[in-house]
Amino acid sequence: SQSGFLQSYKIIGEKGNNIADDPTVRWIEKVRGRHKVPTSQLSMAPVEVGSTLQENLFRKLKTIVACSATMTVNNAFHHFRSRVGLEPIPPNLSYSEGIYPSPFDYPRQAFLGLPTDLPQPRSKQFIEHSAGFINEAIRRSGGGVFVLCTSYFMLRKLSELAQKQLGNEYRIFYQGQMGRFQLLETFLKTPNSILFGADSFWEGVSVQGENLRMVIIPKLPFRVP
Repeated sequence: SQSGFLQSYKIIGEKGNNIADDPTVRWIEKVRGRHKVPTSQLSMAPVEVGSTLQENLFRKLKTIVACSATMTVNNAFHHFRSRVGLEPIPPNLSYSEGIYPSPFDYPRQAFLGLPTDLPQPRSKQFIEHSAGFINEAIRRSGGGVFVLCTSYFMLRKLSELAQKQLGNEYRIFYQGQMGRFQLLETFLKTPNSILFGADSFWEGVSVQGENLRMVIIPKLPFRVP
């Protein structure tokens, strides 16, 4: 209950001298234990990780390369450095930083389409209306399409509707038909095919060239990795 959670949290906090001085957040969450029996789990994590990273990572290794597509804010690294314990730069540590633009010609080689006339995702008509839009987009692209779904229920429904409307025109694959590696290999070897998958399927997947010309994401957001 809510009162039980608050009482538990108060007890946890009182075990330290001053919870305001303790840079650790604690929480209780419902989980599934052995044999999927409902239980609860006490978790804790540091609020700030900068000092830990500085002590156990930056000062221990000779050279570190941090690379990401989302490290800067307003083309500056101040926020990243402050979060990882490098603002200000500690003594005896030096660094260099750089922003390197993508070689991909987005204005000429990419198109982003956002439909504005679909029902809200919680609507019972969302999947049916989305299927009509998705199938039309597949026809426009001529195949070579990934459809990335946020749930297996949506994946099954959309792939079934696509099979009914497009099955005579395109080869349609979906996650669960075969293993992940075999599924991707089959997609690559089948020109102009369609592949429906869940969000977990696409992590680390890269397809180059004409095999993949369109990615459709019916629903946002995805879970935070």
